[in-house]
Amino acid sequence: MALSGVTFDGCSVSARDHGVLFARTMPDGTLRGCAVTFNGTSATIAPGYLIACGRVIEVESSTTVAVTGTQYTQIVLTISVTQPTFTLSGVNSTSTDFPALTQDDINDGTSTTYQLELAVIDVANNSVMRSIGASAYPIRIVNAIPTSSDKDGIYLVTE
Repeated sequence: MALSGVTFDGCSVSARDHGVLFARTMPDGTLRGCAVTFNGTSATIAPGYLIACGRVIEVESSTTVAVTGTQYTQIVLTISVTQPTFTLSGVNSTSTDFPALTQDDINDGTSTTYQLELAVIDVANNSVMRSIGASAYPIRIVNAIPTSSDKDGIYLVTE
C-alpha cells in the first residue's frame, strides 16, 4: 500500500513532515521574540523563534548583522536544508525595491533553499522600517468564517 502514517504512535515525524504541516497552517513570521533593532552600524535580532516555509528556527541569542549601505538595507535569512545551515546577510539598495528572494518549497523533497526578509533598515534615518519581529498579522482561531468587521489577520477556521 502506498500510504504511511506520519503522526501516529510508533511513527517517526521528519522535519520535512513538520514543514509540510506548518507551511499550510502558519505564515512566515515570528512565533515569539525576534525583535529587530538598529544602532547605526548593525542590525540585531533578539532571541526568539520564527517560522519560514514551515520550518521553525530558534534565535538562541542576540544576533547581529553588519549594515554597510548608506540608504536601505534588507536583512535576509537564508536557509539551506542540505546542511542545515542558516546565514544572515544585508542586501543594500538605493530604494526599498530589493531583488526577489529565493522562496522555493523546501518541503517538496527537491528544493533546498529558502530566503526570508527579517527587516528593512532605513540607514539614512537610522531606523527599522519593517521587521519580522513586529508582525502585523496575529493568528486568530475562530469558529466561523471571518466577516468584513474582523480585523486583518490569519484565521484558522474551526467547524
